[in-house]
Amino acid sequence: MAGLWAGHVRDGHGDGQSQPPATHSGQPGPDASQSPGSSDEDDAAPGSPQGPEGPETGAVAGPDGSRTEVPRGWKRFDAFREPDRVSYQAPAGRANRVIIFKVPEQTLAASLHAAAQRGRKTLTAYHQNAYRVGSGTAMREFTYIHQKFGEQLAVDHRFATNDKRYAVIAYGPPDAAEATRQVAHRAVTTFRSTD
Repeated sequence: MAGLWAGHVRDGHGDGQSQPPATHSGQPGPDASQSPGSSDEDDAAPGSPQGPEGPETGAVAGPDGSRTEVPRGWKRFDAFREPDRVSYQAPAGRANRVIIFKVPEQTLAASLHAAAQRGRKTLTAYHQNAYRVGSGTAMREFTYIHQKFGEQLAVDHRFATNDKRYAVIAYGPPDAAEATRQVAHRAVTTFRSTD
């Protein structure tokens, strides 16, 4: 099970820019992880019990009636302002958060490219640390300066399931990069759509 949390990528470099009982189990989901660029926001995420494979998680609702897992104790926010985006934050606040949504673009590559372009134009001190597009997945990692939380690392995974395309973006401080990668990886690998 240790491999369940080991999905991090560090290979590309560029500049420019509710809750059921906790579980550690989850069938393998889509390969790798991906997500779009959004300007919202150690090994355990703050407020999450740490187990041998990372923080304990619980099942939560995603967009379109989908289900996924986030660290236990994280709470949903902005549910009514952004009905197509489902967001969860750590008990300590939104400096640690995850956003899950459907992507409108026809391909994962196009979706990731569009998100990266938006990030370069709209995020302060945007720096892309990794970027990869594969079969059925696309991902990027980037840092930027958030007006309220300071420097943030974002791990953006985009993936397809049941002919639908989704994004998971996890945010956290750069000094807790592994915890942020774990949150994104867990949300992707446990994701189940309704169809």
